[in-house]
Amino acid sequence: MMEGTVKNDSKLENEAIRYNCQYDRGVIIGKGGFGTVYAGKRVSDGLPVALKHLQRKQISNWCKVNGGISIPMEVALLRRVSHVSGCMKLLDYIDLGDIVVIVTERIEDSQDLYDFISKRGNLSESLAANIFKQLTDTIIGIHQAGVVHRDIKDENIIIDLRTYTVKLIDFGSGGYFHTGNYTTFSGTRVYAPPEWIRQNWYKAEPATVWSLGILLHDMVCGDIPFEEDDEIEEARDGIDFSEHNLSRPCQELILRCLEHRASDRPSLKDLSGHPWVNGRRKGSRQKMSRVCNSFQQMSLTTPVERVHGSQGSSVRNSSEASDAVGPSSSAKPCTFIAAGKLSNSIELRYKSVRPPLSKQPVYQKACKNRHHLRW
Repeated sequence: MMEGTVKNDSKLENEAIRYNCQYDRGVIIGKGGFGTVYAGKRVSDGLPVALKHLQRKQISNWCKVNGGISIPMEVALLRRVSHVSGCMKLLDYIDLGDIVVIVTERIEDSQDLYDFISKRGNLSESLAANIFKQLTDTIIGIHQAGVVHRDIKDENIIIDLRTYTVKLIDFGSGGYFHTGNYTTFSGTRVYAPPEWIRQNWYKAEPATVWSLGILLHDMVCGDIPFEEDDEIEEARDGIDFSEHNLSRPCQELILRCLEHRASDRPSLKDLSGHPWVNGRRKGSRQKMSRVCNSFQQMSLTTPVERVHGSQGSSVRNSSEASDAVGPSSSAKPCTFIAAGKLSNSIELRYKSVRPPLSKQPVYQKACKNRHHLRW
C-alpha cells in the first residue's frame, strides 16, 4: 500500500506538541534499518515506555481506519493483539510527518533474548521450556486475534530478568492471519522455512512452527542451526546434537518443528501441550529463581550493543559462552567477543567489568545473513 497521507501543518504541530509534553525521551535502546527505538517515560505517571521512531518513507505497509485515516500496518496489528498478555502493549501512535512514533510499554529490568543467550550461552532445558511455552501460547492468541507475526526470533523477544516472563515485540513484518498461502515475506531469512526458500510460498502456522524450532535450537544449543539457504533446504538430513547434552525429548521436539514438509510439522496446539514443554516446567519455578539470582549476580552487567546495518550479519559467543547455572550445565571459561567493525557494516562492542579482553579468550564467529531485521 502506498505511503500514508501526511497530515496538514497545524495537525502535525499539535502532534509534535503532544509528543513533547507527554513523553520524556531517553537513550537509544535499539537501532537498525527499521528506525530507532528510545527508552522513555510517560510524563503523567512516570510509566516506562519504548518510543519507536520510524521514517515514513521506510514504511511499506499501510492500512485505512476510521473513515480513511492511514496508519502503519504495524499499528493496526498491535491494536488487534492488545488483549494478548504476551505481547508488548501499544500505548500511543503519533504522526509527526516524516517521522511516525509507536509508543509501547517497556520493561526496565529486561533484555532481548539474543543478548540474554549471548551472555549466558546455552539455556538449561527447564528455562528454555518455560520460555517456549509462554511464547507458543502467545502466538496462539495472536493467531486467534487474526494476526501473524512472521518474524519470530530471539531479538524480538523481551525477557523480564526478575520474573523470566517474555513479551513479543516488533510486528513490522506482520500481517493478517489466514489459512491460505502467503507469497510475500519480510522477516529474517535464517528463520524462513524451506518451502519459502524453494518455492516462495508458505502457510502461517507451519512457517511459525519452523521458526519456533529454530528458536528452540538457539536457546538450548546457543546458536541457530542453519545460516545459508542450502542448509535450510537440506534440513531433511537432520541436525547434529552430539556436542550438546540434550535430552531425547528436547531433540525430538526440535526435529519435529523442523520437518522438511510443512504438513509434517506439529500444530501450535501440539507444541503447547508437548510433554517436554510441560513436564520440564514441574518444579521449575525454584530452579528458575536460582538461575535468575545467579544471572543477576554475574558481573556482565552492560548489555551487548549492536548497531545494525541495512543488511545484517552478526556475532555471538554462542556455544563457547559460559553456562554457569542450570541443571545440566557445566562451567566453561567465559568468552568475550572482540570489539570492532565486522562485515556488512555491523559493529558489536562487548562491555564488561571483568578483566580486559587482552586477558580473556577471544572468539569471533561471523554468521552470514544472521540477524537482519528486514530483507
